[in-house]
Amino acid sequence: MSLTEKQASSPGSDKFSIVGEFSSKMAHDIRNPLSVIKVQVDLLKLRYSKQEDKILLDSLGRMERAVGGITTQLDDVLHFLKERSLHIENIGILKILEESLFYIEKPENITIELPTNDVTILCDKIGMQRIFTNIILNSIQAMNDNGTISIQAFEQNDDVVITVKDTGPGIPDQYMHKVFEPLFTTKRGGTGLGLSICKKIIDEHNGSIRVENNPTTFTITIPKIQHQ
Repeated sequence: MSLTEKQASSPGSDKFSIVGEFSSKMAHDIRNPLSVIKVQVDLLKLRYSKQEDKILLDSLGRMERAVGGITTQLDDVLHFLKERSLHIENIGILKILEESLFYIEKPENITIELPTNDVTILCDKIGMQRIFTNIILNSIQAMNDNGTISIQAFEQNDDVVITVKDTGPGIPDQYMHKVFEPLFTTKRGGTGLGLSICKKIIDEHNGSIRVENNPTTFTITIPKIQHQ
């Protein structure tokens, strides 16, 4: 029996598989009541939106953000555990970014500068949306809801390159080599799965991602041609 076969049949491997299946089921089960809560909050906001009860509206806003935070963490777990086949298609970067921003509640003092030119990329649209949503949310949190995020896209030889730059304080040097590792996070309440999921999706596209400081810049490189 090979080492791989031994590992696959080991009790530790079985336990990991069981934990993974249980975590996935639990995440799905939690999402259902969260969806109900979100719908009820939306209805209450709609009903009381024209009233001047600021305390009530602020409370509903906090509830909405809390539900959104939990949902994001559940999405991280599900994306990390679940294998999903890619649906590769030609699509413009601007469309992907615009649809990604739809899922982001942008603070008033945050400016997001989109590319001035559009670049077509061969990719899984849902996966790429997940990447940009995650990185942009990280930038917003790093800047404490005040700053500028600049996104650029261009072709370079056989690749499409996208950069996401923010005006935040940067990532501490001692953490730079860990940011894409599963379960690593410096954020209170974070899962530590967001950037590792980004890297996983980019690896599935035969691409690469790196991060640099001064200013904080994520650089994503995706080949123009995908070999399945």
